Amino acid sequence: MLPKKVFPFFNFKGDNMNKTLKSFLVMGLVASFAAANATISIVASNVAFTDISTTGTTAGTMSDDAEFTIAGADLTLAGWTGNALLAGGVSVRVGNNGAVLWGNSATDAFLNADQIGWDNSATMMTMAASNTSQFANGGSGPRQMLMPLWDDHTPLSGTGAATFRWQVIANDLYMQWSNEDHFNATGTGTVTFQMVVRKSGGRLVDYVYQDTLYTGVVAQNDGGSATIGFKNWGVAGIGNDCEYGVGGTNTVPQKKVSGWSSAEGQFTHSVSIVPEPASLLALGLGAVAMMRRRKA
Repeated sequence: MLPKKVFPFFNFKGDNMNKTLKSFLVMGLVASFAAANATISIVASNVAFTDISTTGTTAGTMSDDAEFTIAGADLTLAGWTGNALLAGGVSVRVGNNGAVLWGNSATDAFLNADQIGWDNSATMMTMAASNTSQFANGGSGPRQMLMPLWDDHTPLSGTGAATFRWQVIANDLYMQWSNEDHFNATGTGTVTFQMVVRKSGGRLVDYVYQDTLYTGVVAQNDGGSATIGFKNWGVAGIGNDCEYGVGGTNTVPQKKVSGWSSAEGQFTHSVSIVPEPASLLALGLGAVAMMRRRKA
């Protein structure tokens, strides 16, 4: 039996609290401690692409190395309230270069330049939080960085120019980069990809790729020169660093994802950020325990 001093608001005498409820409270405690140290992985998955290029809300006109801030209040108003990894109610910084910085507060203003730089050649796992150069960074405070396809993207002008849009669908937050060209393959073709931040379920974030070929044969195709992953500068206990397809460089590219182009026929490919099995169980047990307690 749990000592009363641990839960002074419960009376453990007699039948005032059944054994089942006590068991769930123990499970909840275990889950809470485990979840605080939970780990995440980034793995191949099979998530369909949902095009929001015409339905989503624009964040601004795209230009080379452009960045936009989506206010936390706007995200909340649209129905996004956060998940176990990424908080709701905070502002989000979006970079044309295919990455997002998750704000550390509702008032995070992202005041410094080069919040999401063009140079992704540094090793992601050891990347320092710095906003003083062209390298990506955590800005002026502890933040998290999500990288669906972080690379030196260049939006072309005129017909077919690159766009960024965001939309909340069924409580999930979609962010989409459409028709992005590459600085080192300019004029050869464009790529389109999106990030989906899930409100609930086994997947926390999905990176989904509609088109990852700039042209027939260039090193940048299929994420060859891109960084795909998640970087946490001390914001959330669950958010350890993770990277997908580690090993490629700008000189020796490693293909990481697949998409489609008119030349090869359409198929989808995605990678997802998920809690490792033990972490997912811990998070689930905590939720069940709390639900049980409310019903008692």
